[in-house]
Amino acid sequence: MTSRVLHIFNEEGLDLDPHALLTLSSISQGDLRRAITYLQGAPCLFGSSISTKDLISVSGVVTPDVVQGFFAACKSGNFELANKEVNNVIAKGNPVSQMISRLFDVVVEANDLSDEQKVRIIKKMGKSDKRLIDGADEFL
Repeated sequence: MTSRVLHIFNEEGLDLDPHALLTLSSISQGDLRRAITYLQGAPCLFGSSISTKDLISVSGVVTPDVVQGFFAACKSGNFELANKEVNNVIAKGNPVSQMISRLFDVVVEANDLSDEQKVRIIKKMGKSDKRLIDGADEFL
């Protein structure tokens, strides 16, 4: 995928931030068609010099800092703080289903949680994801 993306950048005369290629690979999840779609949108909005921030903006993915902030609020044990963070995530237009997916990765990689805690958290996340798929309100 990388060589094809670089070829497209060169042919289109675009300037690519060094970290943007890794970001593009990550946000497109290795899907070349999706990556090309992001590449088509970014220059229209941001010009010929494309940065990591530009690609994230075009893709609409939930950024790592949003996921980490939400995870920290949940770990705090403070319901009010966690609830406030949920409202912030939704108010900013972040897709909740994507948030659950990204949060899954954070939970799995968390060194300060036991395997048993991770399993309990992930089971609840799975139930929430199913409810969203079934049409539940994002605030639930």
